[in-house]
Amino acid sequence: MTTLGLHGVTTLLYAAPVSTELLSRLPLDNLAAYVATMAADLAAGDRERLEHGLAAAVERGGPWFERDRYELARALARAVQVEPDASRSS
Repeated sequence: MTTLGLHGVTTLLYAAPVSTELLSRLPLDNLAAYVATMAADLAAGDRERLEHGLAAAVERGGPWFERDRYELARALARAVQVEPDASRSS
């Protein structure tokens, strides 16, 4: 299985069902496990959509786009660098 790219990981973290404050405090190991679990069973088409998930929101902004959360998610995604099946190897 190929690795989930930076944009896909960023999208998963941005959409995570936790507050931005909590997202900023979670250990990277927990975030990596979350992303790996969420991405593990994605079909190719879903993976492609995920990789492009926030592109329009980033470009256009809008009333529901949280730029601070996006920047946090992107920084965390860079730190995580997860393969979709990483959580299953333990």
